[in-house]
Amino acid sequence: MEPHGHIRNLFVLGDDAFNEEHQLRPLSEAYGYNYHTLTTWNASQVEQRPPLETLRLARERLRAFDGSIDGVITFFDFPVSIIAPMLCREFRLPAPSVEAVLNCEHKYLSRRLQREAAPDVVPAFARIDPRDDANAIWRGVQAEGLDPPFWIKPCKAFLGMLAFRIETLEDLEEALEEIRENVGRFAGPLEDLLGEMGVDMPEGLDHGTAARLFIAEEDIAAPMACTVEGHRFEGQTRLHGVVDSYRYPDTSVFYRYQYPSKLPSRVCQRMRDASAAVLERFGYEGGAFNVEFFWDPESDRLALLEVNPRISQSHAPQFRMVDGDANMKVITDLALGQKPTMGQGQGEHAMAAKFMLRSFARDGVVTRSPGRAEIAAVERQFPGTLVLPTVSFGHRLSEQHEADSYSWLLAEVYMGGRNEEELLTGFARAAGMLDFHIDGRPVRVSEARELLSEEGTSAKC
Repeated sequence: MEPHGHIRNLFVLGDDAFNEEHQLRPLSEAYGYNYHTLTTWNASQVEQRPPLETLRLARERLRAFDGSIDGVITFFDFPVSIIAPMLCREFRLPAPSVEAVLNCEHKYLSRRLQREAAPDVVPAFARIDPRDDANAIWRGVQAEGLDPPFWIKPCKAFLGMLAFRIETLEDLEEALEEIRENVGRFAGPLEDLLGEMGVDMPEGLDHGTAARLFIAEEDIAAPMACTVEGHRFEGQTRLHGVVDSYRYPDTSVFYRYQYPSKLPSRVCQRMRDASAAVLERFGYEGGAFNVEFFWDPESDRLALLEVNPRISQSHAPQFRMVDGDANMKVITDLALGQKPTMGQGQGEHAMAAKFMLRSFARDGVVTRSPGRAEIAAVERQFPGTLVLPTVSFGHRLSEQHEADSYSWLLAEVYMGGRNEEELLTGFARAAGMLDFHIDGRPVRVSEARELLSEEGTSAKC
């Protein structure tokens, strides 16, 4: 660690206890970073506090700080992903521009620019206003060359909320009914932030319309999903890892995020090139990113799903387990205006994954959830494992706020291992030890052999 004339104070917008304990504290001890909680993630969510109020509180806390303000970081999604560059602009701290971040965050604006920069990897898409009649939307989508099945998604949300796979006009009508009932959850706060950001909208869009737009996208249906993580610094695009995403069989919801990737190096290079072209077109500089792709090994087609102007905190433990440093090392360096460095292959495990234990019930009540002793038993039996239940006894599944449209998350389990088979076998055993029940029925995961991918193992990208 290079000497510095003063303690470097970094402020975390959207902090949480898990990441503070397991990711930031080790970085602080290893590199001397001094992290401060600016706002917590729970208190920053739009259900808890209007984003402009979060912005105001964060601004006041920074102004009241008795010491140097050296950087602001965030590793969560909306609204803190948009508020952070606004604060950095105001306090003249290193960060991407608010315009570049919006180009990443807003799906319709992002797709328009992606198509200019890397047309070969951008799926067909169409703009949707959910206030329009379903028949008119159906005709408009088909006029853009999108035949069913296709997806409709809000231009700003997260975790698959209000995203629906559409096969028939009836599917669309049902989805629009739910969308119209719930779109205000994100649209109102986004409209407020757009007004405060002071950015120009493309012709024909005002802040209110832009906040409420949806997008229809081609159903890519490729068997391999992955996320490229990297950063832009001094005009150069660099990657620090590629994470593979695996779905539950016959569903669209994710089962695990596994690092390092098993994709061929040539595919990783194509993803890097496409990411660099898109982020350069966005005007994105001085920040981290993650870009999600689908790849079909048979056709060799690569398709870009979305661009996020941040690292993924869901990947942080995997990077730490394999490389020795969480990916938050990268955003910390960038926040200080310095070239990021990060360990490679210096962790305790050759491979690591975040598993999502889910229920696919329509609804139900949690009639059994693991207690502290059961969780501790899992973490003892599988050293380095971290278990984070997301529901508890008496919890009704439909009360879960951060849920996709087709499943309910019961727990997140981070594990390391020597190889993929060891990871899958370990998770199957751990899930059985955790023993969740919904309406009196136990939640089971498939045996490891059913979920073990068939692609074999390849070198890390």
